[in-house]
Amino acid sequence: TETINFSMAKNPLRVVCWKWQSPGKYRSTFGASQVNILRNMVKRHLHMPHEFVCITDDPTDIDPDIRIIPLWKSPAPDYGTEKKPNCFVRLKAFDSDMRDIIGERFVWLDLDTLILQDITPLFNNGNDFMIWGGTNRSHSYNGSMVMMNAGARKHVWKEFNPETSIKEITQKGLIGSDQAWIAHCLGNDEKKWTKEDGVFSFRNDILGMKRDILPKARIIFFHGEYDPWTYRVQNTYPWIKDHYK
Repeated sequence: TETINFSMAKNPLRVVCWKWQSPGKYRSTFGASQVNILRNMVKRHLHMPHEFVCITDDPTDIDPDIRIIPLWKSPAPDYGTEKKPNCFVRLKAFDSDMRDIIGERFVWLDLDTLILQDITPLFNNGNDFMIWGGTNRSHSYNGSMVMMNAGARKHVWKEFNPETSIKEITQKGLIGSDQAWIAHCLGNDEKKWTKEDGVFSFRNDILGMKRDILPKARIIFFHGEYDPWTYRVQNTYPWIKDHYK
């Protein structure tokens, strides 16, 4: 695969986050503050041309230099529960139309993310698709971080049918909503970021920690019940507050 030198690319990498209002009371509250802080961390630690984008149904109080894309309707709006809403709305990012909506090449990051040092090496490569991996026994991928050239795996979107697809991933025992369908469609052989790249899970790698991990960590994802902005997490791990700002 040809290596892309983004410092010379005509189109910057788009760094995308998602924020939408889930029905009922979810375990975490995602607001404009989380969007703005993620943008700040990306700005400090991504040293290549990029644009920060938020796909949302409510842009209130999001910093004006963040590009807003209105959230589209979920392809499976009735699936999920109050405490565990689905993320199938993100599957449309695999539509080739995203080239005109988001841009030629983009990476999405979950809002419950902590960036500690340079993340440029994670994205400055020629892979047309990459996803975080190695956190789940049921399948190879985690949807907290996904990078692609627009339309690179468009069948993930085109083949999704809420009447049949959800049954398929349930029968296979795949965990999650969008990430389970991604795993179902893509198999196990896609390029993945792992701990070798400095990508860590707070739940799997940091809890009960192991300070020797920190010099290696570029980015930490808080998938699960913990969030980097909460008092209980920052009080137990004070170094988080130094980076989450």
